[in-house]
Amino acid sequence: MFEIDEHGNKLYTIDDGAYLKLADEKRPRKILDISEDGVFSKYVKKENIFHKTNSIGFNYHLLVEMEKVLKSPTIKITVDSVGEFELSVKDILEEKQFLNYKNNGFEVQCFYPVGKMKVLSKCKIYNIGDKVRVNDNGGVVEAISSSGKTLYVRFGKQISVVNVEAVIGEN
Repeated sequence: MFEIDEHGNKLYTIDDGAYLKLADEKRPRKILDISEDGVFSKYVKKENIFHKTNSIGFNYHLLVEMEKVLKSPTIKITVDSVGEFELSVKDILEEKQFLNYKNNGFEVQCFYPVGKMKVLSKCKIYNIGDKVRVNDNGGVVEAISSSGKTLYVRFGKQISVVNVEAVIGEN
């Protein structure tokens, strides 16, 4: 697929994903990943969730093309520090919340609420003061990085930097 809208924006797909190249930007944005086995996925930073409606934006024109060409396409969505979700393109198009966000050509996005998505897995969110277990040692969370992926854990008198994936449970 390769299309150019009346504003000069380009929407195209190649082997590894779908891209949007806006006329006034130098580089294209990858708006959807496509794996070698044909799985569609999208990574969303937590700060890119539209907080007013707790929803995620999808390129409307790309979704319409996917629905035309593919049989029941679904998208796997990973939201940083929240979890993994899955939803069908059909569900997004039926919901079709446009929310008055940039309505020029291929920039049109429709939004879908995170709360309506099928949950595949949720990330454990840690708070300051939580008791955690790392490498058979119990500790207390003293601070958390802005991404939520790194904890600063007090083990006795020493504070260690710990990746969230190293936590093996609660103390």
